[in-house]
Amino acid sequence: MCKSACLKYLSLLLLLFILEKSNGSIVRVEKGVYSRITVEIGHQSQPTDCPQFFARLESLLNETSYGLYRLSQSKGYIGDFQIILPPTWDVTQCQPSRFSRIVASSQRSSSPDFFISPTNDLEEPRAEQFGSCGSMGYRIHVPKSFFDFALFQDSWELRDRGQTLLREWAKYRYGVFPENGFKGDPLYPHMYADGNEMKFSSGCSNAQPFCSLNQTYDKYAPTKQNLLCEGQRSSQIINHHKDFIKRSPNPVLLLNNETEILPVMINEDIITPKDPTFSYVVGKSSTFSILLDRTSIMGINNRWTNIKRAFYRFIQYIPVGTQLNIISFGSESVIDLPATIVTDSNREGLHGRIPRKVLEEEEYACASCALNVSFNSLRNYLGETEPGNVILVTGSPSKPNEVEDLLQVIEDAPVRVFPIIYPGTAHPDVLAFSVFGKQYSIPEGSSNPDPLSILSETLMDILKEAEGIQIQKVHETKHSRELEVSGTFTMEEDILHKMSVTLSIDDEERVEFFEIINPSGKKHLFSKFEDGMVVFNHPGLAESGIWTYHAKLYPETNVMNHMSVDVVSQSNNAESEPFILEAFSSVGHMEVDAYNTSNPVILYARLTKGLMKPVIKAFVTAKIYRPGDAEPIQLLMRDNGLGYPDISKNDGIYSVYFSEFASIPGYYSVQVSASHNEGLARTPKSIKITETVPEGPFNTLEIKSQESESCCGSIINYEETIPANPFHRQTVGNGFYVKQGLSDNSDVSPPSRVLDLKVEEYIEDSLYMKLKWTAPGGDYDKGKASKYEIRCYTSREALEGDSFSDKGILVHASFTPDPLSYGHEQSCKVGIPWPNEKFYYALVAFDESGNSSPISNVASAYIYEAPTTTTLQGDYELSGASVEGNLPFMESTGRDVYERSKQVRVYVITGTVVGLLILIIAIIGIILLRTRTKRAQYDGEEKDTYKTYEPADSKPGPINETTKTPNLNDWLDSLPRSTGSPDTTAHDLSVDGTLVKRNHTLSKTNPYRHKVLTNGSFLNLKESCDDASNSSSRPTTSTTDPDSTSEHSESSPHRRASHSHSTGGAPNSILKRSNTVVNTPIDTDTARAIIDTYTTGHLFNRSPNYFSFRENSTSMDHGNLDPPPGFSTDYPTRQMSHKKKRTESVV
Repeated sequence: MCKSACLKYLSLLLLLFILEKSNGSIVRVEKGVYSRITVEIGHQSQPTDCPQFFARLESLLNETSYGLYRLSQSKGYIGDFQIILPPTWDVTQCQPSRFSRIVASSQRSSSPDFFISPTNDLEEPRAEQFGSCGSMGYRIHVPKSFFDFALFQDSWELRDRGQTLLREWAKYRYGVFPENGFKGDPLYPHMYADGNEMKFSSGCSNAQPFCSLNQTYDKYAPTKQNLLCEGQRSSQIINHHKDFIKRSPNPVLLLNNETEILPVMINEDIITPKDPTFSYVVGKSSTFSILLDRTSIMGINNRWTNIKRAFYRFIQYIPVGTQLNIISFGSESVIDLPATIVTDSNREGLHGRIPRKVLEEEEYACASCALNVSFNSLRNYLGETEPGNVILVTGSPSKPNEVEDLLQVIEDAPVRVFPIIYPGTAHPDVLAFSVFGKQYSIPEGSSNPDPLSILSETLMDILKEAEGIQIQKVHETKHSRELEVSGTFTMEEDILHKMSVTLSIDDEERVEFFEIINPSGKKHLFSKFEDGMVVFNHPGLAESGIWTYHAKLYPETNVMNHMSVDVVSQSNNAESEPFILEAFSSVGHMEVDAYNTSNPVILYARLTKGLMKPVIKAFVTAKIYRPGDAEPIQLLMRDNGLGYPDISKNDGIYSVYFSEFASIPGYYSVQVSASHNEGLARTPKSIKITETVPEGPFNTLEIKSQESESCCGSIINYEETIPANPFHRQTVGNGFYVKQGLSDNSDVSPPSRVLDLKVEEYIEDSLYMKLKWTAPGGDYDKGKASKYEIRCYTSREALEGDSFSDKGILVHASFTPDPLSYGHEQSCKVGIPWPNEKFYYALVAFDESGNSSPISNVASAYIYEAPTTTTLQGDYELSGASVEGNLPFMESTGRDVYERSKQVRVYVITGTVVGLLILIIAIIGIILLRTRTKRAQYDGEEKDTYKTYEPADSKPGPINETTKTPNLNDWLDSLPRSTGSPDTTAHDLSVDGTLVKRNHTLSKTNPYRHKVLTNGSFLNLKESCDDASNSSSRPTTSTTDPDSTSEHSESSPHRRASHSHSTGGAPNSILKRSNTVVNTPIDTDTARAIIDTYTTGHLFNRSPNYFSFRENSTSMDHGNLDPPPGFSTDYPTRQMSHKKKRTESVV
């Protein structure tokens, strides 16, 4: 039992999967064979060579079919074309070929697969695309001049044109893109830099029309195909398309806690192609079946009242000759109006067949029963269900039955079903019937004060979809709490047919009058009052210009919630070019998974003047009504060509992501409006495309690769554009059902992908460059991200998938800027690890919840540097860029060790060691050289050494100032030092007797020498004489500080050597002086002799009383030397040093 149910569910899933996102096309695919591909010939005069025109048309389509067979690896071809002729053509005069037949059909498509334009604005066919990779396009535009060629069997021209048509078919049907770049394109350039190499941006050479599976393919070339399809070639996308799958003979059923169904597999069967057949469709009256849910649930919130009012206007707009029937249903279906032809005289009577009330006692609604009844009304005398249009309005929670059987009937006919759902109560399975149609939902509650307006726009959109009628709402104004209202609206010259002005109010009897004034000043007072509406219908063509309306209510009327005035009109004729607004989405009839970020909801709006000319720079917004009491969301739609979501700028298709889901599951409604943007909107005079000349040196290069396609890169440039006239348009898009609710704190939407990351400039004489990109949003294209993460590597593969975070080198966060709001340009300075090697950079954005965007496109960088000597100073330097461990602008991932990094580390360690050795050897050499130089200097000089006499066993003790006698030691201290002494330290005694150190070099002109020579102390001679005369006391020399002595000894190797060789005491001992003042009178004769010596200039002449010790002296007898008068002879005999250097006396 379970297995049977699962298999049935499996078949339903497969059918829905195959029919998903058909975008209104009625194409059918069975075992790789396509049928019902529609080719609509636009309104144009019948060609005089009609048979030849059809022959060329059939030959091209036949060539396209065989080209598809080759492209799909023998898995598919086109078996049937339906060619829809203009109503003015007489097909009997064209004599179709033997493969053709003439049929009559009521199924006129507003979304044909091929549309043959009546003009020659295009130079070659162009597929109009709007979605992401793998998404079906809007249609293929073919200029009528494309069929002007000489028809010869097996002609190369026929082959080339067939390949061109096949290329556009593949882009339209399978969602693939050009595999080469475009001249001057900012995202998909004709040439690109791969490090220090310039390459042509092409997936392969000689693509016919795409790169085959066995060709070498460059998946890193920045083509539109590579960037939007993650590096997959077009033929790979095509061969894995859902059109080439088949049912698995043994589907996998896992019935443990979950059921997993794998219903499909790639169709590997080889089929044999056949010549396609051609059906020339001539129009006949269309058929509409209106199915109305009449259960009690439809009586709440004025649903039934609004349904009657909205269908009154719908019946007024149905073309004459349309066949209409009305079926109401509860548990059973009732035919309220059998199939009836619409005329101008019976419109009000047809509307009167709608039941006045709902069934109060009825709760169960059998939608499947009503569908079966409507399908029966579409059967012909052969029992075949003919094409038709079904409008299903329901709010019942009852689940429909026989869904699979009904879907099969819809597929076979085909039948367009347009479900209109009241979201608060309807069952979501009803949406499955909108395979070839479109589904809508009507918002209710406080979030939408006017559900009637949405329902009216929905029915007008169905007329556009089913009949191709160019009908638009050109104005709407809401008024509240006013008894008298007025306003203006503008009628454009191309949309004046059947203008209708409607005042909607709770009770039309409250209106005293409603008048309309045309641009010429004429008043129109004959409005019609009908069931809560006051309607003015203008016959024929209205006058273009500014119109005025004026309404007044009776004074005793109670103040109401609101009333509204809207204006609806149609295109004048087939040649007119009014502004046309269409709205659709990426969501088909399947339920939306709010957590599936790989398939987000994207809303689209197509704004054109006429059928083909895009309107650019318009102001387009989308208003989304959410389930429950959630406030509606209004979003700005953009035509910027950044790739996510908008794929081409200036194509007239505006898009936006939607991710603000409500906290409960339910239906969502979409309403779109567009205006001329206060005069900024423009339209091209012709849709011929011009190529921009690329900037930089590349425009001088000889182009040898295949030529760029004419359309379409990231931007479309036109030869000339003109300002758009003031306009306003408003319509509805298809509704959708979201099966989960998200709390206010839930954030599952990541930032959008960055697709324009590039190197803007290199910073001169450095290893830095400037990256530039356009900021993504925080939730897709809304708000702003929280942070960026930029990584680089020496290969592109390391920046793909998980390798991005595992292997990519992270640019330090201090170099990355804070994200700006979506659409703003940003840049930052980053470093290149080392020169002369290619590095690749990519970017990922994060929001505050940690959701990450897809990895951006990859930008390459290369800095060349001529080989130079590498300087090693602790840290090593390369090309002037300091490198220490990791670069200052990089953060190592610690997971991957580069071969290049290993080599650099070896070079650094080796260089550092060698450098240190060289430095040590240099220092040792300098020391030896200086030592040898000093020694040679001292050996060449004549040096004096004076014997310092001191008792060997003398010990410091108290000195009796009264008995102390001057000795030779004191006298020697008063003498000047030798001019060759290396000791440049001078001392002075301050006034208070403390020792002061002076760092002055002693010389003949040094003033401190005068103080030393006069009295042996550091005091001035004049002061000494004054003190001697006044106090009769003699100042003595000051005692040297031991610390100072130690310092001197350490700083002078020569002094240390002389001290160590002194005798009669400990090594390095010095002569200490007393600071005690002695009251012994000065020997005036001796002092006078010293002064005379000073004044006569013989100071620096050696005295005969001093003995000179040469460096080669070995011994000396001091017994014959008499001391100067006044000095004691009490001193011991000491041995002199045998050192070559003289012994210094320490002051």
